[in-house]
Amino acid sequence: MLRNAGNQSLDLDGYVVDFDDGQQHTFSRLVLDGGETVTLHTGRGNNAGSERYAGFFYPVINDASDTVLVETPGGRIVDARQVSAETTTSSR
Repeated sequence: MLRNAGNQSLDLDGYVVDFDDGQQHTFSRLVLDGGETVTLHTGRGNNAGSERYAGFFYPVINDASDTVLVETPGGRIVDARQVSAETTTSSR
């Protein structure tokens, strides 16, 4: 889950979530108001509201620790988290 911890709206269009195994998900048409969250599911499903699906066919977050990066459309890293299959929440 990603949370906009600020007070202003944040346009996530073009932001990339980068996983250790090389998989990536790029957000499109998504604006988070201050305090709002979006949950990125790595599997398949239909995007609706604050639930987004990356569409991967296999697990990308292992039981062991992985690094997940969040990057701006220009490639600047704005968040990096060590996560496992049991800890997948981020706030920025």
